[in-house]
Amino acid sequence: MKRVIILTLSIVLMYTSTNAQQQKAQPNATAKHHGKHEQESKLAKVQKHLQLTEEQKTQAKAIAKNFQEKHTLLKANDNITMGNYKKQLANLEQERKTKMLALLTTEQKEKIANHKKQAQENSQVQAAARLERMKIKLDLSTDLLAKIKLLQDKTREKITALKNNETLASLEKKEQVKQLMKGNKESFEAILTDEQKASLKSMGRKRK
Repeated sequence: MKRVIILTLSIVLMYTSTNAQQQKAQPNATAKHHGKHEQESKLAKVQKHLQLTEEQKTQAKAIAKNFQEKHTLLKANDNITMGNYKKQLANLEQERKTKMLALLTTEQKEKIANHKKQAQENSQVQAAARLERMKIKLDLSTDLLAKIKLLQDKTREKITALKNNETLASLEKKEQVKQLMKGNKESFEAILTDEQKASLKSMGRKRK
């Protein structure tokens, strides 16, 4: 199933520069080429939707290049701790975001806001649909269903708060979201019976 491309500013930033979440180890040539091609394709779709002018594209590339150069120097600095690295990376990303926002018109910013709102609504609808299927497949009681929904809502709120935290670098956000999802899965499985867990695994295999 093709993923819906969420046209938020984060995508504009992500695909007009190198990925700030990448590790220092470089990927192999094939993976690197595939990733670059995918990024360029998504960037083209974002630019088309926002109808960026040639001047905006030129300025965005300059901002991205400046960020890339600073990020490369930061990664090459072996005299700083990981904590300082993440803090400085967060500052660089915030600087880049501010500059990118300054490039956009009011109309373009409204398009981003509308797509972000639509994406959030779609996510909630999909989550409700998955929960309903789970209720049927796992034969969940009303009380158990309420517990699962509460767990999902709390996890979603925490993830949203993380994504909106401008003091955290994208790398750190990714790490914390991963930990949140892991904790959510463990808490979810803890309230299921062994039979329900087996049915859940079976559902996962069928999806794959």
